[in-house]
Amino acid sequence: MRSCSAKVAAAKPAFFAWSEAHLAALGERALTAEQRRQLESVVASWLAANRELTRVEGVRLSDFASTAGAVADERTSQVKGLLSSVKSASRAADQALLLGERGLFLLHRLPFLWRLQARLASQELLGDAIERLAEGPDAPIPRLAGAARRVLRQGLALVAVVGGAGVLLWWLGPRARRRALHPI
Repeated sequence: MRSCSAKVAAAKPAFFAWSEAHLAALGERALTAEQRRQLESVVASWLAANRELTRVEGVRLSDFASTAGAVADERTSQVKGLLSSVKSASRAADQALLLGERGLFLLHRLPFLWRLQARLASQELLGDAIERLAEGPDAPIPRLAGAARRVLRQGLALVAVVGGAGVLLWWLGPRARRRALHPI
């Protein structure tokens, strides 16, 4: 079984070939044939002058123009003319990349933000509901509390009456049986 890094290493040449073909198609749409020829010439001379660089992901076309200009002033004027049309496309691509990265950043945080919004909404709804139920002249909680107090008082009075009647029947019970057996 091949390791993951071996699989990645095996896939790199195919990816670079696809990437080069894709970029060439984009270049054909964005640049004229003369501009593409000039760009290829500048890139070839830059690669020849910078053979020791193996990590070039930080190199931007706008930076490329000034580097190429340091090599030859004449070529710089050609490159600046060429790359001025590409400079705005490079900025747009950088902004698109940044927008994509921000989107991914937000996507990872959306569940937290949704939970936070749900908590805030529920707290606000619950607070409004409690306020409407507890305050104001038509608030049902104070009215229900008063009614519950009245029912409680009446219930306690009824319990007292029933309890008193029970005690009275208990006390009268033996006497009432004796009288039933022995009428006067």
